[in-house]
Amino acid sequence: MSETTTGDTPQRVRMTAPLVRRPAGVGLPVRTVEPSDLPDLAYLMHDAYAGTIDVTGDETLEGARSELAAYLGGSHGPPLLDCSYLAEENNLPVCASLICLYQDAPLLAFVFTEPSWKGRGLATNLIQLSMNTLSARGFAQLHLSVTLGNDPAIHIYEKLGFWEAVGA
Repeated sequence: MSETTTGDTPQRVRMTAPLVRRPAGVGLPVRTVEPSDLPDLAYLMHDAYAGTIDVTGDETLEGARSELAAYLGGSHGPPLLDCSYLAEENNLPVCASLICLYQDAPLLAFVFTEPSWKGRGLATNLIQLSMNTLSARGFAQLHLSVTLGNDPAIHIYEKLGFWEAVGA
């Protein structure tokens, strides 16, 4: 995949993966996401996206809070909180995988990791937990959209079996 931009907005590509159940070991306490997690998730999202290719809009903490409040309110489709996970250290989230139902199909709406925890497999394993739960619920595929040029994320997604959805 090559990076393409339209003006200052990075181009995104849709990817799809079959929901194959695999073991997922995070090594930290993991639980499903709850609406009351919004303040802590906003801090995590703000810190995780700071300085990355995905910073394209309101980069403030309030912007992250608003984006997550919109997700929890169903702006991306109904949130599937029982399929969304977060890993915690000292009762604070360090990684999250947030799923919603978009056009009747599961969508990985957000995944983000606290910068000091990147590269330890947390995102990969939380996404796999989400995939396992979605599979148990009878879904066959998971979809996502990723910014071209976000090579670390694309590497994770390809490792989990995602491929570029042609014509999406």
